[in-house]
Amino acid sequence: MLIHNLGTDIEVHPSDSSELVAGIMQASTLTLHFKHNEVLNLHQGATVEFQGETFTLIYPEQIKKLFKGYYEYTITFHSTAERLKQKLLKDPSNVARTSFVFAGTPTDFARLIARSMGDGWTVGQCLKTSYDKTVAFRQDTCWTALGRIAQEFQTEWVVEGKTLSFRKHERYKENPLPMSYGMGNGFRSGVSRRGNNDKLPINRLYVLGGSRNIDPTSYGEATLHLPKDWQEEAQMDRLYQFLRTDSEGKYISVLDLSGVGAEGSVELTDIYPSRVGTVSKVLEVDREKHFYDIVDESIPANLNYNDYRIPGEKAILKFQTGDLAGREFELKQTENALTGYHHLERRFELVPKEQDGFIMPSPEWSPHIGDKYAIFGIALPQEYVERAERELLEEAIRTLDERRRPQYTFEGVVDPIWASKRWLEIGGKFVPGGHILFSDPEFHPTGTVIRITSIAQKVNNPKAPTMTLSTAPVSGSFLSRVDKSEAEEVLNRRRNEELQRNQKQSYRQALEHIAMVEKAVTDVEGFTQRIKPSIIETMGILVGSQATQFDFVQAVGSLKSAPFFVNYSPATQRVKISRGVVCHKTYKIEGITNHRKPTDYHYWTIPEYISPALTEDAVSYYIYIRVREDSKEGVYLLSKDPLPFISEDSIHLLVGTLSSVIEGDRAYNRLYGFASISPGQMTVDSIASANGNMLIDLAQGKITASSVSFRRPDGNTTDVGSAVDEANEKANEAYDLANKPDWTIEIIDKERPYAPPLLSDKRPQATYTYQAYRNGKPIDVPSSLISWHRRNPYEYDDEGVSDTAWENAHRHDEEIVLTKRQILGEATFTITADPEELEAHYLSKQGK
Repeated sequence: MLIHNLGTDIEVHPSDSSELVAGIMQASTLTLHFKHNEVLNLHQGATVEFQGETFTLIYPEQIKKLFKGYYEYTITFHSTAERLKQKLLKDPSNVARTSFVFAGTPTDFARLIARSMGDGWTVGQCLKTSYDKTVAFRQDTCWTALGRIAQEFQTEWVVEGKTLSFRKHERYKENPLPMSYGMGNGFRSGVSRRGNNDKLPINRLYVLGGSRNIDPTSYGEATLHLPKDWQEEAQMDRLYQFLRTDSEGKYISVLDLSGVGAEGSVELTDIYPSRVGTVSKVLEVDREKHFYDIVDESIPANLNYNDYRIPGEKAILKFQTGDLAGREFELKQTENALTGYHHLERRFELVPKEQDGFIMPSPEWSPHIGDKYAIFGIALPQEYVERAERELLEEAIRTLDERRRPQYTFEGVVDPIWASKRWLEIGGKFVPGGHILFSDPEFHPTGTVIRITSIAQKVNNPKAPTMTLSTAPVSGSFLSRVDKSEAEEVLNRRRNEELQRNQKQSYRQALEHIAMVEKAVTDVEGFTQRIKPSIIETMGILVGSQATQFDFVQAVGSLKSAPFFVNYSPATQRVKISRGVVCHKTYKIEGITNHRKPTDYHYWTIPEYISPALTEDAVSYYIYIRVREDSKEGVYLLSKDPLPFISEDSIHLLVGTLSSVIEGDRAYNRLYGFASISPGQMTVDSIASANGNMLIDLAQGKITASSVSFRRPDGNTTDVGSAVDEANEKANEAYDLANKPDWTIEIIDKERPYAPPLLSDKRPQATYTYQAYRNGKPIDVPSSLISWHRRNPYEYDDEGVSDTAWENAHRHDEEIVLTKRQILGEATFTITADPEELEAHYLSKQGK
């Protein structure tokens, strides 16, 4: 075999252990083992050809000097897919940004990755969907992004050369290669079959559709449902099955006379009535004011968006492609009319919006001819609803087809004599994604069309490959799932921006709040009119009313404060108030004592409240809780006018005020509880900055900062709130350590200290040991006191060893050696020990 090394060809003779390993959603590896009498100066980028494919040296080779002039090499070459691990995924609107949120179809995501890869990467055939998925990325490589995108769309990724696709990796499904055990049938002896434990085929699938662009009052449901009472035959797994939906469109089922099957569910909330339009003209109305209009001449004559508004919702235009991809803009509108759409001209007027520190649209961030867009907050005509229901049905059938198949895994070695005679005919079908019609007259007589999920071929004997065949879906990598949790921080950043919006308050809103308080308490609470001196010099200030001395607590009978939220959404114009338990600490309480019991107070449970759309922008509201003394429950109440504390048989607890709309938003101001200021001391539950950047919740002991951060010693950044939480945790740990010994066990990667217990793709095997710590100090403990645990997704590894058998063999090992075939790419390894046994051992060593 020749290694092409920067223009020089080096001839090597691989040993019989050299092999090619390929699999679905994996980068193929060609590992060569050979001996050579020279030190080979191999460079990254050296290539070798095998089975018609070029493999590249990306990572340094392993070399062992046996004696002078005789060296042993282990070199791993990779397929093109491995290069995806070296490139970061970039925001198409700003390539310097690697933490961002992107929405699109599988084809859109494939373009996103191909654009980040550059160097001739293209997009192949992708799964067709009419709906978008939104995925957050945080400094991801293109490789880790692949797994998450495939998981979001419940499909797979395929890399062929430099062509990337998101679709099921399938080849020769309609013309599978018949194989079975026995002479002249394809497989050597030792063929094995395993089922997937207790997972039964799904006969009934409950389906939840999306809620966007649906008017519940006219549609009858808040979410899209399947076509009702639909039934017909459909081809599933090469057989025709009779399918039907129920009378409410909640589920789809298949007629199965066996009576064996299970129920399943799927959330397809990205499918809803929609129309994707194309910009045919861009009008720059006023550059300084950021006023841009777009025209779509392809809008049908019968689709006048003005006729399909959903009461209480704002019409939103979202760009699907172009510089503004993923950006949402409100259309100009009033309470009763969509003034920002002109049907005769097919023209939309966009409302400028600050996003990521820029006012958009703008000359730098503008729409262009050919950009795709969609409208939301619109109840589209019936034909669009029916089309969405049909798309929901098609996706449900696809999901049901996947989950109906009995899940088997077969392993076997191909008979080389049988393969050699027919190699030109069948050799091309031994590839990941290829299909085999597998049967066995004894343990699998009916036969199954089953997919090759992985294959290993010896370099010196490629016609006797070892194959793994499976009907089970191929899951994404563990690393992709870890990266997904980290990427959630990008979405959390958006949530923090929302929190900042809820905390933010302008001076105008503060003045409005004071006026509302003055109106609410005058002659009701006994307060006099306001005073406005230039200077106040006093020994104390008490802010609050006896009637508002209540708090939200964790449960009836508890005095521990609980979080409480009032959130107003400018998009829907609705206010949402969280469920809570209210404890009033002064109602019918007389006298002062330091020994009052929690049962002396009045408690009420208040359910969550969501208001209708508050469409009167100039109106402000009081937020009350209405309760009764003889009841244990109450309700939230919005009122334009102040209400008395006690009225007939009702009690009105004043929670706060909700301002009128100022700069597109409403501000909530709390009015329950009290604050006191005395020389050198202030007693208060929370402190918030005027711009909403920071909230110090003294009652909960938390700090929330949306933009204040600092750099850790390890180079990562964190916000002040997280730092305070960590400080509290460390203080608690210090207390625990002072009162009780804290035992921990850490898994140590002997080759890469402090690395987590996962086997990198760059290593064929790894060695792990352990270290015990008492109160953070390393202590030697015998291996008889610890236990190793392993969990594979199928409860066995690629070598056929079950997790239980592995644990019985290695439970008390001093160290363990792991290979890729032992972990299936996803196995988790943990170590446990009994703290009392560890403490007893430690004390015995100390002579105690």
